[in-house]
Amino acid sequence: MTVNQQVLAFASSKFGQTVGGGECFDLADRALRAAGALSAADYGELTPNADYEWGLAVMLSSVQPGDIIQFSNYSYRIDHADSWEEHSRPHHTAIVAAVGQNGAITVYEQNVGTGSGARRVQRNQLYFQNTRSITVSGSFRFFRPQER
Repeated sequence: MTVNQQVLAFASSKFGQTVGGGECFDLADRALRAAGALSAADYGELTPNADYEWGLAVMLSSVQPGDIIQFSNYSYRIDHADSWEEHSRPHHTAIVAAVGQNGAITVYEQNVGTGSGARRVQRNQLYFQNTRSITVSGSFRFFRPQER
């Protein structure tokens, strides 16, 4: 299995569970370590508000399952005919589960939302390109895991 496949296998095996302390960082960090890959601590100092690096930076057009996403003040808004919905990830990390069309990416993540399931691994679809009904703002970077 490739490093990306190992990262993805770890994340999917933890679906519905809390990894570490339930922080978003914990899921990515443990998935990378389980895969024998470098983690954010290998690329720089870890501080609560750092924009972590997780490997080799890649463009949206090259994203693959098992890649890591680092968010900063990211949000997207979906406009419906008579309403809208907005989702945000102010300072967050997630693992790519699947890549869809038009900038849609399914991720594994934890520490999202409220309630008893917030700190458990969830699978959610996020958007990374503006379309007619979706507006994306903030920043996000994609990283390809690198072997230790």
